[in-house]
Parts: sequence; C-alpha cells; structure tokens
Amino acid sequence: MGSGERHEGTVAVDVRELGAAEPSEEGSDQHRNRRRIVAHPLLFAAFPVLYLFADNLPNGLPLGQLARPLAFVVGLTAILFAVLSLLLRNARKAGLAVSALVVLFFSYGYASRLARGWSVGGVDVGSDGFLTVMWEILAVASVAWVVGTRRRLADSTLILNVVSAGLVAMNLLTIGFLQLQAGPGGNYLSVGDVVLHSSASAAGEDPPDIYYVMLEDYAGASALRGQFGFDNEPFLDELAARGLYVARESTANYPITLLSLASSLNMQYLDPITRVVGSSTRNPKPAIASVQDSEVVRLLKGSGYNYVHIGSWWVPTTSNPDADENVRFGGFSEFSTALYQTTALWPIASRFRLFPNTLDVRTREWNRLQFQFDQIARTREAPGPTFVFAHIMAPHAPYVFDRNGRLVTPQVAKGRSEEENYLEQLQFVNQKVLDLVDELLSGPEDSRPIIIVQSDEGPYPGDPKSWEGLPPETLARKFPILNAYFLPGVDEPGLYPTITPVNSFRVVLDRYFEADLPLLPDQNFVFQDVSHLYKFTDVTDQVRIDAGT
Repeated sequence: MGSGERHEGTVAVDVRELGAAEPSEEGSDQHRNRRRIVAHPLLFAAFPVLYLFADNLPNGLPLGQLARPLAFVVGLTAILFAVLSLLLRNARKAGLAVSALVVLFFSYGYASRLARGWSVGGVDVGSDGFLTVMWEILAVASVAWVVGTRRRLADSTLILNVVSAGLVAMNLLTIGFLQLQAGPGGNYLSVGDVVLHSSASAAGEDPPDIYYVMLEDYAGASALRGQFGFDNEPFLDELAARGLYVARESTANYPITLLSLASSLNMQYLDPITRVVGSSTRNPKPAIASVQDSEVVRLLKGSGYNYVHIGSWWVPTTSNPDADENVRFGGFSEFSTALYQTTALWPIASRFRLFPNTLDVRTREWNRLQFQFDQIARTREAPGPTFVFAHIMAPHAPYVFDRNGRLVTPQVAKGRSEEENYLEQLQFVNQKVLDLVDELLSGPEDSRPIIIVQSDEGPYPGDPKSWEGLPPETLARKFPILNAYFLPGVDEPGLYPTITPVNSFRVVLDRYFEADLPLLPDQNFVFQDVSHLYKFTDVTDQVRIDAGT
C-alpha cells in the first residue's frame, strides 16, 4: 500500500510515525492530522533525566555525566516506541502507552520516598512490595486502556507534546542558567613558591612513598564512645603498636567532605575562596577545583612523584586530571546511580538480584571497598616515589558490611538501627585498615612509606538547613575524627594530639622535604548553609569543649 494511505480495516505505518506523523483519520481533518508529530514519549523520557540533573547541578555535577544516561534513556524509549508502533499499527496509541509507562517508571522512586512509613488499614503502602504491585497494575491498566480505546487521540497527542516540550525546555533553561550563575572555578589556595628538597634524592635514593587514605564519615574516639557507646581504643592501640602516631584529639577543620578535602590537600584554610567568590554563593567549583588540582599534588609531582588516584563514586574524587594513574572500580556514575534509584527497576533488581554487580548498589559497594583496599596495597610495588590518594566511602552509608565483612542484606540492615549498621561497618573497616598497614609496612625498614589514615568528618544524622547554631551534641559527633600517621626515619615528627588535617602535609613536607611551611592554628569552622558555602564561622572553642579535648 502507498505510504500514508489508509484502507478500511487497516492502518498504514508511515516512517514518520516513529516520532513523526500518525496516518490521518478519514474525514475533513485528514491533512491537518497527518502531520501531527508524536514526540511526547521521547520528551517525557528526557524530562526526568534533565530534572534530576538540574536539581543536582548546584552540587557540582559535571555536564559530562548527563550525556550518557540521557542518550541511553531516550534511545531505549525510542526503540520501545518503534516496536509498539509496529505492533499496534498506530503511532498515537503507541506514543500514549509509552508515555504512560515512562511516567510510571521514573516516578516510582519519588512515590516510594513520599509514601515511606505510611500505613493504611494495617497495610504498609510505602513498602516496595506494595508499591511495585500497584505500579504493575497501573502499567497494565494504562496499556490496556490505550489499546482498547477508539478515540482518535489527535488532541491528546497535541496536548502531551506541548506539556512534555515545556517540561524539557524549563529544565534545559534551568541547567543553562545554573551553569552561568555558578561563576568561576579554579584553585585559589596557593601556598606560594615552595620548593621541596629531599635528602634522599640528594643521596641518589628515592624519597619515601606517601599514602593518604581518606575514610568517609569515620568518627573520632570521643564521638564513638559518647554517642555510639562504642570503645574504639583497641583499634587505635593496634595502630600505635604498628608504629603509627594516633592523634587522639584530632578534629575536622570543616564539617563536609568537599571543604575538608579542599583544606587538607592544599594545607590552607578556605578564606581565600571567600575573598574571590564571596560568601553569598553555593558555587562548589572553587572547592572542587581545589580538590582536583591541589597544592600537595602539585608540589609532589614537581619533585618527581608519580600520582596514583584510587577513586570513589563521589564526583570530585571519582578521578583526578593530574593523576598519572586513575584507578576506578567502574559501574554507574554518581548521577546515573541516583537516576536509577528513582526508577521502578531499582526494587525489582534488588528483590531478584538481577545483575547484582551492576544494578545492585549494595553489592557494588561491597565489592568496591575491597577493590580499593586491594589496589592501594598493589601500588606498593610501583617503581619510583609514588603518592597514593584513596578516598574510601566507608564507614559512610550504604551499610553493606557486617563486622566480619559479610554482605548485609537489606532486610537485615532495616532490622538494625542506624548506629548499629554504622558500627558493624566501622569494625570491618578497622580490620581492612590494619591489614593494609601490615601490607604497606611489610618490606625492608628503609623502604617503609609515609602513611596518613584520616577521616574527613564524623557522621551526621540528617542534613541541617543551617550549620550555624548547631547543638553541642551535633558538633561533638561531627568534628572528632580518626587521624593517624606513620612517619618513618624521623626522630621528631612534630605531631601532637590535637593536630588537624590542614597541618598534616605541612608536617610531612617540612620533615621530609625542608618545605619550611609553618603550622597553622588548629581551628574548626562551620559554613552558614548551602547558599552561603564559603561564609564561615569559627566554632573552635565550642568544638574543643564539646569533644572533650
């Protein structure tokens, strides 16, 4: 039959139907309807990706993380639309069915969070079991209605095209506006013209390897004892028995990872950023640039060190452009994982353990941590002086380890309190740290590396609207950290119980490379809120009192 023609009892399938024109209905509106585009399935597919990206863009997501999930989602939707158009021989019906399925698919995660904890007539309507059944019923009912309807759907197609195009346009404009509003990036935390001189290099030998292991949300001993009822002293004693200096009264300089790492990797407080970009901004780019293009790396690479970066799933430390070797576990990006968790595939894949190493976040994180520790140990054999930075997202959630390293099922995790899950994971991390230290120190004494095992901050139960005026118990939980050093061959390492991360590499570079970087006062700062990321308030006195230091 000719392209675009209609014969009684059949509907022609025009190539224009696949995102183009539906064959016309008989009657006077034939020409007008023939060219009505069925675009809404692809636009509705793009909308949740763009919306989630726009919502998280102020947190520093790079534009590069948008392209792959957007192309993947729109591409799969186009394939589904093409197949249904061929099966139904009606592009409008196929488009309406696909749009309904897309909306249901991407709304599941939001509905789950909204309904969490709700109970109606004794039924937990927020449970995955209940919601997945409801979503399956809605999906079947929607498709059945579309297939069975005798409506022409021309006006519905037009309305859905306009609505979906508007949603996409608004989010594209939001992304563009946020990109322009974000302002400048760049590292403003230079320590000046510092030159490193190594006595080992002068003697024709390699200076020691340096390992900087950053553990996420690892609470200090005082917080674990006072707020978790957990005695971590046996672990700290084990570190000390291996020759590490444990700064038992150490505290974080800043209460969030981004600011904490920007400070420690540049050996500076962050006031220079405030002076450049101001305090009334949520632009994370300068802090991210300070993490990814740090003074510590610049100085060490300038002195002949190779830089091995053991990446996490968190965007600023996933990889590093200055690294000679980026080591990544792989899998979804942080944004793709967040997008996946909004879909109806998330509970189904978890329930039936579909592709667990890819789709099951818990299994993936269980494997990732062990991979990271293995890769840190592997670098021990790397030739030449090596600087290794590893950001390990534990004992931070998700809580996937018990104290013996077994994978914790979601059901078991839900049956425990947040504190119980945290302590189980922390105890396994303790063992992995001890094993790693043993491995790194297993060689000849004159080849032992510098080791810093440190946490960026302690855990916080929730996300405060403002960091100013927090109660004492929150500061006492958030600021005390783990901070331990192995500095081989140094008679007077210059370490002390209250040393904070801003001074860690000032000590290392001074003792081993004659950097002549004086120690800074050990201080603690909070920022006002996410819209005033660099508006800092000194809470040092309060932290010292609350932490008992």
